[in-house]
Amino acid sequence: MGKIVFYNDGTSQFICGQNVFDVTEGIQHNCKQNFVTIDTNTQLGSDASIYNLKEIDTKFVINPNIDDLYKK
Repeated sequence: MGKIVFYNDGTSQFICGQNVFDVTEGIQHNCKQNFVTIDTNTQLGSDASIYNLKEIDTKFVINPNIDDLYKK
């Protein structure tokens, strides 16, 4: 889908195709959230499998990079 680039000054950007987005830390949440994947490649009539990959500790906010938008 895209990639996150981390810079030496501590900033980061999300690059998706020709679009550049600034990444900042979001507000902390007080409910438990997990990042999961669901395996739907099961035989007809059987249950899908769900795998817990990681607990989400921090949220991020991704906004369009205004300087990049003016260049286009």
